[in-house]
Amino acid sequence: MDFLDFIFKKRQKVKSDFFGTMTATKFKKGQNTSYFECRRYFKPTQKIIELVIECEKSGETEKQITFFKWIEDNYPEICKSVTPLIECLYEYLKSGKKIVDFPKELEVRQLFLPQCDSVPVEWDILFETRLDSQKHYFRLVMKGLEAVGIGMES
Repeated sequence: MDFLDFIFKKRQKVKSDFFGTMTATKFKKGQNTSYFECRRYFKPTQKIIELVIECEKSGETEKQITFFKWIEDNYPEICKSVTPLIECLYEYLKSGKKIVDFPKELEVRQLFLPQCDSVPVEWDILFETRLDSQKHYFRLVMKGLEAVGIGMES
């Protein structure tokens, strides 16, 4: 380790055959699990998205790869599940926006993939909205295909 790596605490990187280069974000001494960040092509939107993957220092598990593919395969159902919560939040904010064309109005930006040890898997999806002139982000907590919580970021 050179001096600059010591000063700037160079983050651990792991090469994944599926997710590409993943960079550790929170590994601490004596801790076995934390988070890796990476970017990957997402078939439903045909764009690159960000991923946050909870895993051990060695990298992702086969369950997480399978779960990512499951999210891609079930993306239309996920969009249907999150729509009422997003519209409800807009109603609460008094703007009453309705989602007419999901792919044009909301773009997935990030997925959080947990260890996938429980069923249904609890995970997060972050959308950027184009429903108004301001840039807003909606983070939805999912249990399987069911949207169970929502938060808004600006």
